[in-house]
Amino acid sequence: LKRFIDPEAFASLEAEEQRRRLLLLLFCSIALIPLFLYAIVDFRQGNLFESMVEGGAGIYLLYCMATLRSPGKIEWVYKTFLAIGVFLFGILAIDGGEHGSKVYYSFVYPTIAFFLLGTRKGLPWVIGFSLGLLIIFINPTDYHGINPYSIDVVIRFCVVFTLISFLNYSYEWVRENTQRDLEREKDKLRKATLQANAANKAKSDF
Repeated sequence: LKRFIDPEAFASLEAEEQRRRLLLLLFCSIALIPLFLYAIVDFRQGNLFESMVEGGAGIYLLYCMATLRSPGKIEWVYKTFLAIGVFLFGILAIDGGEHGSKVYYSFVYPTIAFFLLGTRKGLPWVIGFSLGLLIIFINPTDYHGINPYSIDVVIRFCVVFTLISFLNYSYEWVRENTQRDLEREKDKLRKATLQANAANKAKSDF
């Protein structure tokens, strides 16, 4: 794994994109273990649909790990990654688990969305995901397959989810602005260096 995520594999990419891909590779590597374990357990318990979903998600993560080494633009990988996250976390929210605890896995979604797409592109994904969870909580069709959530659980979840989303958005916004300022300073320093070299060369020629 250490050799697989070696930054030298991304030598042609910008530093920010290298960082994003390396951390995503690490996340995928860690997530593969529980996904395949859950797939095996659900298969043995007869939960074939959940087993297929978890196994399919694990296979897609393997594909992501291979694709992230590509030197080209792969924003579509990030977006499909988030779309699969919506599907997986949605299934967990519908199932609920013991005392509705499975829905709390959704707290990691804003962190992933803002990390992969930034504030401007990540915000619509977080808003859409939160609206989908609200539909599951409300269950307007009274579908019996959806875990019933009490109003207290829904309120607490929404407050915490909003707070996590706000903190992640704020952190990413500050980080993006800091990165832009650093890039501008680097450009100024680069231009100043070129001008100084040109002046020194002109002085030597004179």
